[in-house]
Amino acid sequence: MDYFDIEFYIRPRPVNKELISALVEAVTDLGSIYNENIGYWSAMDDRGPFEGRSLEEAIGVVSRDQGSIPFFYKNIGYNLDIRPMPISAKLGSIMIYIDHVYLDPSYTEDRLGEKGALDECLMNAEQLIEIAKAVWNVLEPKPIYGLGDYDIYNWKIIPTDEEILNLKIEPHIFMLNFYGPELIEKFGKRKLLSMPAYRVEELKDGIMFFRSPLPHKCGYGAGLGTYEAICAHLGWKTYFVYVFDMDMFKPSVTEYDIRKKEFRDIIALKKYLKRDMDKFRKKVEGGRVFVIFEKPSGKPVPHHVREMERWVRDEMGAEVTDIVW
Repeated sequence: MDYFDIEFYIRPRPVNKELISALVEAVTDLGSIYNENIGYWSAMDDRGPFEGRSLEEAIGVVSRDQGSIPFFYKNIGYNLDIRPMPISAKLGSIMIYIDHVYLDPSYTEDRLGEKGALDECLMNAEQLIEIAKAVWNVLEPKPIYGLGDYDIYNWKIIPTDEEILNLKIEPHIFMLNFYGPELIEKFGKRKLLSMPAYRVEELKDGIMFFRSPLPHKCGYGAGLGTYEAICAHLGWKTYFVYVFDMDMFKPSVTEYDIRKKEFRDIIALKKYLKRDMDKFRKKVEGGRVFVIFEKPSGKPVPHHVREMERWVRDEMGAEVTDIVW
């Protein structure tokens, strides 16, 4: 894990000083401080960060080019990434991201003890949420959708821009979720506020809910039991599973210290998946099973991935989605 990312998806709007200034004002009014020694990033100039520059200059450049401005807030440092006018996508985005060490107790357990480290991370998480709510509240019109999770661009399957525009965000539920007015109208405010999530909170023209607490020592995959309960509450007959990611099959040292890539037992993996899929189908009549595979970009697809994809589609009758890394 590198970062915890929160991203709001918005319909494209002009990049202008009024918008950037409003976002900066929202976080600085809360108490965030810009550090000139760190500088800012321009989306149109890869020489950054531009250190030793004023906040006024950062606002001016990002108003013209789009980009990212770093801040400190109480105990945490974060970046506010502002890209309201997409270059190749259909939706603009406002993103807040924070180094994962702020949410990982293992980094401070030696210094603070287990309880002290967890308490500090819980406090850091609440500060991050305060920033996210300040950004949400100042955005007008409101985002369609927002999500928060670890390293969402590295490993997560996230709704496409087309799906978000069509309000087809199921069966995606992340550690942190934001629904704007259109999604509230689709699902109903009462139903959303009563969902069996870890935490649900009403925002200004929006709803925020957690799949699991932040921080969570497990990181990836935390709160999957809550995920199933939320799906059932919203009437989503889906079972969403990530079968392969880049770390699932690791190289191992074999005889004579020759490193050779050996894969974990596929038979055992099939048994595990079949058990889970059968359990889901028994519980949810007519449910759909989505299976996600990651494939190497520009390289032959490994045999074990081809075999699992064939088995999942042909023998288990699941819907397969591929992503490329």
